[in-house]
Amino acid sequence: MITDSDRFSYQKSAYERPTFPYVCGRACAFGKPCSRGPNFDGSCGGTTECRPFRNGDRWECRRPPSAGGPCQDGPLPDGSCCQSHPPCKPRPSLRRRRQQISWLVATFVVAIIGAFLHFSPDSFVGEKAVLSSISPGALSGAHSNFALEEKGCAACHENHGKGVVAWANAFVTNQSVGESCVDCHSFGGAATSPHNATFTAAAGAAFSVNSPSADVQTDCVMCHTEHKGQEANIAPMRDAQCNSCHVQSIKSFGKDHPAFGDRFPHDMRPAIAFDHTTHFSKHFPEKLPEGETRGCVDCHQIEKAGLTVPPGSFDQNCASCHLSGIVDRRLALVNVPYMEEDPFDPDAVAEFCAPTPEEVELLREAAATGELEELEPDEYFYEDNGDNVPAALALALGVANDDPDGYLDAIGALYPELAETGVDAIFDRIDALPGDHRTSMMLAGLDGELLRQAACAWMQKIEHETPSDVRGGGWSSDGLAVTYQPSGHADPVARAWFDFAINAEQAAEAADADDLVIEQAAALSDLLTSEYGLGNCTKCHAVTQVTDTGSEAAENIAGLKVEWGYQSVNDRPYVEYDHRPHVNLLGPGTLCTTCHKQDLQAEFAASYRQHDATKFAPGFLPVSQETCTQCHTAGKVRQDCQLCHEYHLEPGFNRTMGFQHQARGKPETGREGG
Repeated sequence: MITDSDRFSYQKSAYERPTFPYVCGRACAFGKPCSRGPNFDGSCGGTTECRPFRNGDRWECRRPPSAGGPCQDGPLPDGSCCQSHPPCKPRPSLRRRRQQISWLVATFVVAIIGAFLHFSPDSFVGEKAVLSSISPGALSGAHSNFALEEKGCAACHENHGKGVVAWANAFVTNQSVGESCVDCHSFGGAATSPHNATFTAAAGAAFSVNSPSADVQTDCVMCHTEHKGQEANIAPMRDAQCNSCHVQSIKSFGKDHPAFGDRFPHDMRPAIAFDHTTHFSKHFPEKLPEGETRGCVDCHQIEKAGLTVPPGSFDQNCASCHLSGIVDRRLALVNVPYMEEDPFDPDAVAEFCAPTPEEVELLREAAATGELEELEPDEYFYEDNGDNVPAALALALGVANDDPDGYLDAIGALYPELAETGVDAIFDRIDALPGDHRTSMMLAGLDGELLRQAACAWMQKIEHETPSDVRGGGWSSDGLAVTYQPSGHADPVARAWFDFAINAEQAAEAADADDLVIEQAAALSDLLTSEYGLGNCTKCHAVTQVTDTGSEAAENIAGLKVEWGYQSVNDRPYVEYDHRPHVNLLGPGTLCTTCHKQDLQAEFAASYRQHDATKFAPGFLPVSQETCTQCHTAGKVRQDCQLCHEYHLEPGFNRTMGFQHQARGKPETGREGG
């Protein structure tokens, strides 16, 4: 460490003047400046080694110690230094050069600004846009028709046309053009979030290696740059752009890309529980004529291939085997349950009900045979019926379906009301239940006269049959119960009952209903989802747990839904795949098993007995990365990032683009608006 505080004394070192515009030329040539250095005007100050000082009548040498001290010969008699040298050529110092460069740059910038302001066009309108020193080039065709027609350059450049001050402010501040992009473009998430989504900590394990940090703020112009000409396509991205943000750089799909997951390509189960293994190994051999087989193209619509290859409709693929299992499963709404006594007042029954056709016929026969006095009603009518109250009716009445003492009074009050008001008696009770029900659809087609006749017959201890045969499904009375028979697949009444019952228990709990109501709601749900339930719908349609994503509670409110229709499973929104070119390459239906191999050990059907769509046993083995690299590798087929990956989540537009037509159109005589 240097501790000498006087190390720059004139006696120890040459005095260098950092503020002087010149440095000694000898320093540049020999590496050692002279002690006196150049003069301020740029002339050499070192032609002599000192300037002698006259002390009385003598001249004294004043060469500093750093240059060797007083010389031996001393000054000449005329007072000049005896040590003379040819002059050097001092050179500009670094400080002076920097100053010169700064002035040159400042002058150049001012000149450029002046040129920009002087040569700027008055306007940019459509195809008449004038290129000038401030225009970097023509917009792409997609943007020129919209941006220039409406606002011109100001559509994207906020400070355009606002004067010199605004232009200078834009020049010296960081203003992103990307902020103007979201005036027209919309996305599924924030435009400045990587891939327009915020990855939570729970998802961090899945995205920490390959995805950018959730804190990264992106901008449109990081990947999309304009002014490349009318024919330019600014949407494609190079792999280098992807690798600039992603932690793991992927230069080759076959070498650097992470391995696919152990359930790829789907983490969610399909909406329809179709077990390929059992159908191909068991059901098809049993049902099909000898020698006839089924393959992929027999059920899947190859002509509609895309992300998925959708199956045909129920009528095309399933009806021949499954239609009978749908129409044979009925729902009982009201019935004659087991009762140990008659709860109905004969006078009330006589008031509401005229003699039934059955009673009239019995009376006629009795009168004709002379047995009228011996005619008595069946006193064991209610005790001989061993059925319980139907689950739907028990829930509507708020009673236990297997408690005769508990539901006796409720049945005694309901039947007279049915005889008087018909459907209203049932409608009002169901409509008052908690839950998201569609009562009008649940009871659609139910004839009030059917309920009145059935109630009157049952109160008179007579079975009631629907007067005419019911064909094609619907409501009917089969003697001791009024039931609903589905008209076929996708029956709207059956759907309405399922949609209500599937969440009836949860709705009752949320409404703080009685335990008995909650218990009966659960019983109705269990009945419908069993193999004996209405239409046997849940044999094929999955029941899936859903969450309320808008809830602010720590645990989102969970519910259930029946997956009524086939829908494409897209649980990887950033992965793009098209079956069409692969089908065309391999041949329709012949080589589907190249990628899709059945997992014969998977417990596929059992995984649908629970409601979590992410916990299931796929019927197929996962597609491996090696399957894709057979073709997608260097020297064969494309393997760039955008071939398989999308960036934006749910891209769209948040405004209409009709103004360009108005701008191009010419006013017509007699028509407002041109």
